[in-house]
Amino acid sequence: ILFAGGSAGGLAAMLHCDMLRSMVPNVGRFKCFADAGFFLAGTNESVFGYDFREHQFDNVVLKHEIAKYLPEECKTQMNPNLCFFPQNFIQYIKTPLFLAESSIDSYQVI
Repeated sequence: ILFAGGSAGGLAAMLHCDMLRSMVPNVGRFKCFADAGFFLAGTNESVFGYDFREHQFDNVVLKHEIAKYLPEECKTQMNPNLCFFPQNFIQYIKTPLFLAESSIDSYQVI
């Protein structure tokens, strides 16, 4: 099985990769692929003096109550809302994961 997603779906593929793998224990090969879902924190300071993406993702985590689905290992190390960013949780993914990111995708590289 190849579990994949692009953009926001790529982020979801990374976040849920291990959980979905655990749901199909008898499958011989299971891998994950995230295409353009590696959103970075701390790189987008706005004219207001704060990172607008961190603020935006904080609201997503809070309003949709998804902190409970974020990696536990990450949440013990930092503010749980920051565990919505792949740079903070990718080290905890155990399932084989392939990443693709466009060098001209301005939303990812800003």
